[in-house]
Amino acid sequence: MFFNILKKLAGLLVLICLGVTAYVLTMVNRYPPVPDLPNPPEHIGAFGQGVVRAVFLGVSSFGVSDGRHTIVFDGFFSRPSKMRVAFGRLREDEPRIDDALNLMFQKLQVKPAISAVFVTHSHFDHLLDSPYIARRYKAMLFGSSSTLNFAKGQDVPDDKLIDLRGGQVENVGDFHIQAIPTRHAPTGFTGGVIAKPIELPVHALEMKEGTSYTYVISYGSDRKPLACLQSTAGFIPGQSDGVTCSVVFLGVGGLGKLSEGYMDQYWSEIVEKTHARQVYLIHWDDFTQPLMANGQLLPLKPFPLLIDNMTTTASHLKALADRDKIQIGLLLSFNSLVLNQP
Repeated sequence: MFFNILKKLAGLLVLICLGVTAYVLTMVNRYPPVPDLPNPPEHIGAFGQGVVRAVFLGVSSFGVSDGRHTIVFDGFFSRPSKMRVAFGRLREDEPRIDDALNLMFQKLQVKPAISAVFVTHSHFDHLLDSPYIARRYKAMLFGSSSTLNFAKGQDVPDDKLIDLRGGQVENVGDFHIQAIPTRHAPTGFTGGVIAKPIELPVHALEMKEGTSYTYVISYGSDRKPLACLQSTAGFIPGQSDGVTCSVVFLGVGGLGKLSEGYMDQYWSEIVEKTHARQVYLIHWDDFTQPLMANGQLLPLKPFPLLIDNMTTTASHLKALADRDKIQIGLLLSFNSLVLNQP
């Protein structure tokens, strides 16, 4: 009788495990709709001298250029699959990177050259491809000590690495980039450092956050702030004191699983305090889905419902934007926009 009870318990455990597995597999492939928020109008025609353009490249990746200097923020285009992220080891997918960068140059209407790469923090969906980009284009790479340790493991020369310690302004041509320490969104992957150089391939969990930065992008002799890049849905109270940005690129990954009270605090620190007039949501897309296939752009998908709820996020932030009379939009793959108009 005892063994019969054990058999029944074992059978019940198997059924529970199968049920949990089925639920996870269902939810990890169940996507909410893309929020119905405005996208920036596509610019048509040549750009004038001194005009700063930006193109969104998925997650929190951007190309920004004035025609003379092009900067990449958070170089990440390989976008490995869910199975590889969970169970495999990661490395650059060079053809995917090159295809994305070539389209970026076309969108920016610039020659294929990159002056600098800035990394907001050292998780793979922000850093993975940045060393390859820096090597290929002989660009400077800026980031935390964790970012630089990872880059050293990919043979980026020491004289191309700049350690951001927070608060200072780095100049790239007429661009002035201020790095403000921030906090990663409160997820299970927050924290940790890359203490020594590591070589690819690596497991996703080896790429620790390090220090996270918010970037304030200013331009010209008057150093007028054009945009604030907040890649992750976290913040340090007071980090925006004295910071003004008319445009905020607002990272929202994971925000839909957090409380409305947390969203309110995040919005207050990053949007209200900076006196932003235009907010574009970024880091909303499932970064295990490729950007392109056979040379054609693929539509971005929100994170699966198991991980996030973009419908909840967009609804609550839209209400805050309406309350504060701030324009809110959503950036889609390779959306381009003008950040200034001399």
